[in-house]
Amino acid sequence: MPQKHATVADLQRITATSYTTAHGLARLVGDTLRTQYPQAAYLVISRDDRRLAHIDSVRDLQGTVLCDFPGDRIPAELPPGPLHAAWAPLDPQDAEDLLTLVRRMEALGGTFDTLPDAARAEGDAEDMQCLPLSPSAIPESRHTTGDRWRLRPYSTGHESTPRTQPLPTVDLDALLRVFNDSRKPVIEEALRKLGLLWLCRNPACGTHNPGGADLCSGCGYDRDGKPLSDQQPGLYQAPEQLWELLREQVRAWIGTTAHPMPDAVTFPYERHGDDYWSLTEPVLHYGGHTETVATDLADTEIDKTLVELADEVDPGYLEDLRITL
Repeated sequence: MPQKHATVADLQRITATSYTTAHGLARLVGDTLRTQYPQAAYLVISRDDRRLAHIDSVRDLQGTVLCDFPGDRIPAELPPGPLHAAWAPLDPQDAEDLLTLVRRMEALGGTFDTLPDAARAEGDAEDMQCLPLSPSAIPESRHTTGDRWRLRPYSTGHESTPRTQPLPTVDLDALLRVFNDSRKPVIEEALRKLGLLWLCRNPACGTHNPGGADLCSGCGYDRDGKPLSDQQPGLYQAPEQLWELLREQVRAWIGTTAHPMPDAVTFPYERHGDDYWSLTEPVLHYGGHTETVATDLADTEIDKTLVELADEVDPGYLEDLRITL
């Protein structure tokens, strides 16, 4: 059979997936190295004649080398736990595995910062780059307007001075209650411009939602005003037959529970061995309302299908799976 053509929607989905995965891998590497070396500020990256990335060292803010490569093993251990599990089947103490993730970030479209002068050592090449590992790390290029692919797992480098404390949060509900009068539309518009609120584009809804929410709390539509849809993770398209099989299996499972049929079910990312998604806390979507269900789907047909899907799509770090019903 001739190869089916791709659509612009396919491109947009893959681009969004690549963006999420690249930044998720950066955070995984950052959290790991900061756990292994609490003073870590930069993972230093060098280039060979072919511009291929190599890991040079882990350094603190003053450029002191905490871990030097090309050693085969990273001396500092990573304790067992969710962070360690997220590396499976790779080894967080294997330098080659770390290099694999660095190159994979770049292959997905991520870009690295120039290593700042304060962290440089004698003999460093001019084109040395870095992955910032600390909120206090200030890369050489601070301004990244429009460059959303710059890999900064702790949002570093956007301030004119180092910042060690997190930015204050705002209780949006409390704020809007205070201005629940003629001033409210002005406040809402200001919050939208700041990215702290977004207005649902569903003409029948119009709910304001927190900036970090992907779905409307009023109707369940996405930011583009479209109804809840399938969310396929991974770098590759899932086989349609396998995806539809999962849909049938999830419907059948819901039918065995006391829950009404939801609009969709999300399996949150949770890596354990061959499993990439939670089999104990799936999320049911009912319009703008969600409900997390305590269950155990291990060793069921759903579990087997999810493992097959993972093999087909190559899911990225922190990528949830959502299927509509």
